[in-house]
Amino acid sequence: AVYGAEQAVHIGKEVTFESTVIDIQWVGRDKQTLLLHTRRGMVHRSLDHGEEWSQVIPKLEDQAAPPSSAIPASIAKESDSPTRIGRLLVSKARRNMVLAQAVTGKAAGFVSEDAGDSWRRIALEDRIQSWSWHEKRAEWAL
Repeated sequence: AVYGAEQAVHIGKEVTFESTVIDIQWVGRDKQTLLLHTRRGMVHRSLDHGEEWSQVIPKLEDQAAPPSSAIPASIAKESDSPTRIGRLLVSKARRNMVLAQAVTGKAAGFVSEDAGDSWRRIALEDRIQSWSWHEKRAEWAL
């Protein structure tokens, strides 16, 4: 609780992550979901304003895992490494659209169209170096 105001305000329980939090984003149409990114490249998701958290990386690896024959040669040399995310980018045009830019693992990155509930692998030959969502068209990116 926070004191000093006219009444106490509940700010939730203390939560500890595996490393320093470097980014946190409200996502989804109603902005009820949180995606949190840590320095070690992990991503966590909360559906209840940060009270409870689940790890996203296992879901990325399960839902978006490519067959071994589909892993580009440039990424294959790192494919034994666990998936780690370098950046999360949320579309301003549609807050459900999220890019998770991979820096290690079997994919260049992952896209979610439902605020991180499910993910699909981005099939590129190399890692993503730059990404920008279009301001008005949610499915467009540079």
